[in-house]
Amino acid sequence: MPLSLRTKKSSNINNKRMAPGSSRVRCLALVGKPRSSTHRGQTRKMDPTGEVRTSGKLEYPMKISIGADHAGFALKQQIADALREDGHQVEDFGTYGTESSDYPDFAAPVARAVANGAAERGIVVCASGIGVSIAANKIHGIRAAVAYSFEEVELTRRHNDANVIALGAKYTDADTARQYVKLFLETPFDGGRHERRVNKMMQLENFNPEKQ
Repeated sequence: MPLSLRTKKSSNINNKRMAPGSSRVRCLALVGKPRSSTHRGQTRKMDPTGEVRTSGKLEYPMKISIGADHAGFALKQQIADALREDGHQVEDFGTYGTESSDYPDFAAPVARAVANGAAERGIVVCASGIGVSIAANKIHGIRAAVAYSFEEVELTRRHNDANVIALGAKYTDADTARQYVKLFLETPFDGGRHERRVNKMMQLENFNPEKQ
């Protein structure tokens, strides 16, 4: 049965990486009601020069690309169904079954769709989330991050302007994954000093060892 992003969030989330007294309550609060406004009124995307550019308000619903290997197939399906139920436009790059497959074959087109502007955000899934995140980050302009906790998902948006989230199906249940995705989609980039750091990070893509 499709798991809607609007379903009631779990009241007992076992998140071992959240330290006592951390921002769990604040993060879970963000998972609830979708934001209609923006943080400082803007969100940012990469332009071809590697500089962060302002693109205006956070749009909701969004165009989202999604992909997974065989290990992430079931979780991908649940997430995609929930996103569509909430009105998002979802492009599914596969895989489309549980037969053994190679995660770069699916992470790459998801990342390319984000990089070329066909999608606003990307979601990739494998057993651990690590393989798909590494593959996605090989695409110019992509900042993919593995979701380990609510606080880290929030920070990777606010501080790193992540545009692709990677999920590990072996370690993330469907309800937690749903909430990670919701937080990832609704959290804006803070800009400011973080924008300077993101610009420096993206300039590393221009590194050419032959010119060193």
